[in-house]
Amino acid sequence: MAMKLMDFATDQQGTGNTRHGAGNKEHGTFNRQQETGNRKQETGNRKQETGNRKQETLRNLYRPVNIQRRSSYMILKIFLIGFVGAASTAFAEVPQPQVNQEDLTVDRFGCQILQRPEHLTFTTFRDAWRSIAADKLYDIHRYGTSLKDQSCDCATLRPDWSVIEDDYQSLGFAAGESSTYNEWVDIDYFPVISGLRDAVQNLCGGIE
Repeated sequence: MAMKLMDFATDQQGTGNTRHGAGNKEHGTFNRQQETGNRKQETGNRKQETGNRKQETLRNLYRPVNIQRRSSYMILKIFLIGFVGAASTAFAEVPQPQVNQEDLTVDRFGCQILQRPEHLTFTTFRDAWRSIAADKLYDIHRYGTSLKDQSCDCATLRPDWSVIEDDYQSLGFAAGESSTYNEWVDIDYFPVISGLRDAVQNLCGGIE
């Protein structure tokens, strides 16, 4: 009798172990499903963050401009916002080269390249960014003015560097920190410069 009771207890314990093992498997399956759900959620979050960053870039591009700080650059930027993204379909006659015989450095449009003036040229490592800022502001101005006025004249495509003087000062490039340039180039330069160049190519028949 005692032996039968022991055999019965052993059978019951085996059944319990089997059920416990099955429960562990079900729990493991549930955990894997939960992990899969978590990964999908993380992927969705990353996509949402990417979308948010794109929206933030657009908001920065179209954000209001400080009139006191941006002066004439504000007017040009308002035009650029409405223009960039749709290249001009109008074509103008490519201007004839107007070349000083003593200086044959001309661009694709046949216009003499005016060298950056000395007071906007910095050679030290600390201030080299100021020269780069001048170059980029000059390009934004000449391309933007060309499109705004629908002009391919050399006076427009290669204006005197004095056209950027006021904005160079008001944007903080003359005496400010490099962080002012970093902010400007990320928000106001890189998002528009490719569109400007393409549009000037359509308008004037060439690009540098």
